[in-house]
Amino acid sequence: FAGLKGLAAGTEIIVTAATGDQVRYAIESVISVRKDELPLAEVFDRAGAPRLMLITCGGQFDYTASSYSDNIVVVAVPVAS
Repeated sequence: FAGLKGLAAGTEIIVTAATGDQVRYAIESVISVRKDELPLAEVFDRAGAPRLMLITCGGQFDYTASSYSDNIVVVAVPVAS
């Protein structure tokens, strides 16, 4: 996940299920947001069109708190086959 922040819109992500079936997604957006401002209701919303949300740590590392200041949030949408 360390490379997520460097991905561009349109980059494809392939998710492989345990059955071997694959679903292709295209990145719609990549944003950095402070951890205390992460819109949890939006990230974990199950309404609306299907999407893939990938979240990892980013920003500055706080050695005292042993944590990063931000989250990198990637939103990807299914690619029509």
